[in-house]
Amino acid sequence: MADGALKTGGLTIICVTDYEVVRELLGASDAELHGTTLINLTSGSSAQAREAARWTEQRGARYLDGAVSTLNVLGTVTYLGADHGLASLYDVAGLAVMWSVLNAWLQGTALLRTAERRRRDVRGIRTADGSRCGRPAAGIRRADRR
Repeated sequence: MADGALKTGGLTIICVTDYEVVRELLGASDAELHGTTLINLTSGSSAQAREAARWTEQRGARYLDGAVSTLNVLGTVTYLGADHGLASLYDVAGLAVMWSVLNAWLQGTALLRTAERRRRDVRGIRTADGSRCGRPAAGIRRADRR
């Protein structure tokens, strides 16, 4: 099935759970893929991205590794260079920052709850850039507001 999609599509975009699934879908294929392009948006390590690029290029196809980080980035493309592992590296670095900030916020609110502070009191805390913590992002409506 993957052979047919890769051969006839000309351009194939894949975005699955992880590189193990990529290998399951494509790894058994020994098809020649001259003239096709595979764009892989699966999250993984730089080494996994480079391995996928080697596999694709050995079969005569072009390979582009990328990442979908946030919805507002879907219209923006940033070329990071010829190293196929850089997109994965930037993706993992961005995720590390995101999870660190989220965990720090959760830790901070948990600490304030020990002093029996209400959620609305936590929203008044200012971050280093002067914005308030706990404010919903633009365009997102809280479920408890009608």
